[in-house]
Amino acid sequence: AGPAAQPLVPSAPPSPPSPSAPVPAASSFGWAVELGWAAAFDGGASTGQHALEARLGLTMPWFSISACGRAGFAAELPDRWATVELSRHAVGLAADVVIELVDGVDLSFGFELGAAAYRRSAGNAASGVSLRSARTLWSFAVAPEVRLAWRPLALQGVGFVVSVAAEWLPAAPRLGYDEGGVFVIAHELSPFQARIGFGLTFATR
Repeated sequence: AGPAAQPLVPSAPPSPPSPSAPVPAASSFGWAVELGWAAAFDGGASTGQHALEARLGLTMPWFSISACGRAGFAAELPDRWATVELSRHAVGLAADVVIELVDGVDLSFGFELGAAAYRRSAGNAASGVSLRSARTLWSFAVAPEVRLAWRPLALQGVGFVVSVAAEWLPAAPRLGYDEGGVFVIAHELSPFQARIGFGLTFATR
């Protein structure tokens, strides 16, 4: 008799490959913080009103909304009666449409709505001039603004930003003196003001 036939052992089917772990999708929302310097030219001090500027914003690929604030430094406005010291401060909310020009470079067009506060004090009065105590003068403010941000890829979200804005302050202050019941204007600030700014930006997304 011939050799006994070997039973056929079926091979186990190959196990299916284990599914790879899903890659989490990148969030389209992020935060941006800006710290910098701003100068507003209001027709008062020849060098403008200078301030520290800060912004905190929620960002998306094409849109951002930010809370803004500026804390100003006093500038001197001399006249024949006294030397007025004036500082300009502001708070507001800004909304911007963001256009990515190239990777890492964004151009934004937007509006800022808020309020400006002028802190006025005076010193070095001429003889016979009586000065009032310091006072804060407020005005509503609206400003269309253009911003350019550059974030080099090597700096991982840190970048630089410059801005140009045209502000309208309908209640821009008029400063003057009472002479025998007649108000004489010494400094009249323009309701239409130019503002420029530059600073550092820190973004996550």
